[in-house]
Amino acid sequence: MSAPSPRDRSAARLHALAVGLAAFGLFCAQPLVAKLALPRLGGTPAVWNGVSAFFQLALLAAYLGAHALSRRLSPRALGWVYASALLAASALVFVADPQVAFESEATRDASDLASLWIPLGLYMGLPAFALGLSTPLWSRRHVALGLDAPYRLYAASNIGSFAALLLFPFVLDPWLGSTPSWWLWRTGLLALTGLALFAAFRAPPAAAPIAPARAPRVGVREALPWLFHSSLVAALSLALTVHISTDLSPGPWLWSLPLAVYLATWVLAFSRHAEFLRARLVPLAPTLLALELVLVMLEITRPTPAVLATSLACEFMLGLALHLELARRRPPPAQLTAFYAWIGLGGVLGACFVGFASPLLFDRNFDYPALLAACALAFPAKRPDEGVVPRAWLPVASGLLVGLGVWLLAQARGPARPEGSLRPFAFALWLPIFWPAFRWPRASARICAALLLLGTLAFEGRSPALAHARSVAGSYRVVEDPKLALRSMTHGRTVHGSQSTDPAWRDWALPYHHPQSPIAERFDALALRRPEARVAVLGLGVGNMATFARPGWRMLFFEIDPVVEALARRWFDFLARCPACEVRIADGRRGLAAASAEERFDLIVLDAFNSDAVPLHLLTREAMAEYLAALAPGGEIMVHITNRHVDLRRPLADLAAALELHASSAAFDPREPAKREALPLAMRPRVAPTRWVRLARGPAASRAWEPLPPGAAAQAWSDERASIFGALGSSIPESGRAATPR
Repeated sequence: MSAPSPRDRSAARLHALAVGLAAFGLFCAQPLVAKLALPRLGGTPAVWNGVSAFFQLALLAAYLGAHALSRRLSPRALGWVYASALLAASALVFVADPQVAFESEATRDASDLASLWIPLGLYMGLPAFALGLSTPLWSRRHVALGLDAPYRLYAASNIGSFAALLLFPFVLDPWLGSTPSWWLWRTGLLALTGLALFAAFRAPPAAAPIAPARAPRVGVREALPWLFHSSLVAALSLALTVHISTDLSPGPWLWSLPLAVYLATWVLAFSRHAEFLRARLVPLAPTLLALELVLVMLEITRPTPAVLATSLACEFMLGLALHLELARRRPPPAQLTAFYAWIGLGGVLGACFVGFASPLLFDRNFDYPALLAACALAFPAKRPDEGVVPRAWLPVASGLLVGLGVWLLAQARGPARPEGSLRPFAFALWLPIFWPAFRWPRASARICAALLLLGTLAFEGRSPALAHARSVAGSYRVVEDPKLALRSMTHGRTVHGSQSTDPAWRDWALPYHHPQSPIAERFDALALRRPEARVAVLGLGVGNMATFARPGWRMLFFEIDPVVEALARRWFDFLARCPACEVRIADGRRGLAAASAEERFDLIVLDAFNSDAVPLHLLTREAMAEYLAALAPGGEIMVHITNRHVDLRRPLADLAAALELHASSAAFDPREPAKREALPLAMRPRVAPTRWVRLARGPAASRAWEPLPPGAAAQAWSDERASIFGALGSSIPESGRAATPR
């Protein structure tokens, strides 16, 4: 093969630049639009899921459109259609205001997809479709010019997506904010339009379509592996994200790690090193899978960095293996757009399974182990003649399965043991997989799948949960500790509230809202000041704050997830014993704004930040102004900021400076001798460290509240610019961090 000419190399670079720029713009548009929608449509998971689903469907529609157009139009006509679509999209985004589009639907229910997709379709439908056309149509031009390796442009597309994943949360959003980012995005779209117009003027002169209608169509048997492999890896990436955010360490932006790994596997699968990776790296996947199945089956989560690294490495190896197999099965360039359409459909199906179908099918997080097993079963053979289980290894595999099955059944029927006591056996189990994995990776992977499914089902009976429930917002468990006589509701590793099963202590709101906590002191002060107080609480938990309600009061809870209310009423009696309490299912900010039209509140409690997914739209300058408008004269705002990963004291001090408020903080640490002595003996092991911030027009009368250091008004979070990275750190009192259940 002759070396490419300088003109061909320039054309190839132009195509890669255009594809990468389009993917970068499409990937940045999703968080930009979601961030714009949150203050107006609420912070429900339906907003995030709805935005993601919209862009995935737009991308699929673009792939289908590119496939249909490429079969009917010549390269020159195809180039002009593409350039015209980008030109119309550029005109739309420069003329229309996205805020106006969302404001027109702001009074609608955020759980209704129409209230989200109508403004999205009006403002982002055409731009998303035009950007989605980029990869298949630039690849078509690549083929029409006679250039080789058109599928490497798909790797360039994923590199653009990867760059957006890194730059948006770490650079664009914290340093520029929404408005400058939108203008930068518009400028990038205009630059891509210029590249498309340049290419249209220099299109190949061929008069016939690149993929004529008489070309052989893709058969279902040929396309099903594309659909299957692409949907499996997409679903595995999302399921691992859920697993990390609930069971390991749900720190800010950790969700981006599985997505980064997912994009990296696409880049490598279509790179020039694909054959080397298939021969040398992929056979190691069953070894990592065996280690991961041990961690998942025995619920080993510590040390967290090592467990997280193992999970990400397992996702990388499985995703790379399946994507390499998908790349190996790619069709000739004449069927390139059909290939993109099928893998686009696979991505949509995988995302819909984890995001929408799985919460309806399962009441707990079975997604991750099930998808690990599915990927293992679909693991490609190292050689075409590799069997399912080699004869030489059959006795070893059979003995391993039988022995493990007997042990698992014994463990499932026996009492639970500490996590560390099972680790020696866990790593002993890993060793028999290591030896045959490199020679027979497919057989080893399928043995791992069988062990994973068997272990997951066997150990399910060991769970002490009284109830499981799941929604698009998360997976919840109600657990009971008979030794402490304590019933709790948890979301992964986050405790949303507890109640003692001992009748003598059922009135104690545990573990953060007990009578010795800072919030209890403010409720006592309110009772002295307002005999008929009105209280609004953003975040329900198990409803334990209802214990502070006095006769004649009105307490209004705003909870975003109806599953939480159902569990709170079914397994805890705080709400049942509070006739003055009412629960409204709504985003706290929108719900409070609607309620403030009817009444003013003497106390507003923000109790939505002790989970690790901090809803920033509830702590912006605009949100705080809405809270102040809902306050009665002399009222105050209390913010619960107990969190292992985020310290909100500095952002709240900045908000206080911007709105001319007094900000003070108080904490309760049961490890301090004086405070521990003040607790009843029975409650000492049940109480956790807690920290609160008070915001009001005037200072607190109590000396327990220490003023926060002066903040910077210019740094206050707003709907336009808010970054969690400036608040990373723990707000838990130092001596109590080891005792907190977070």
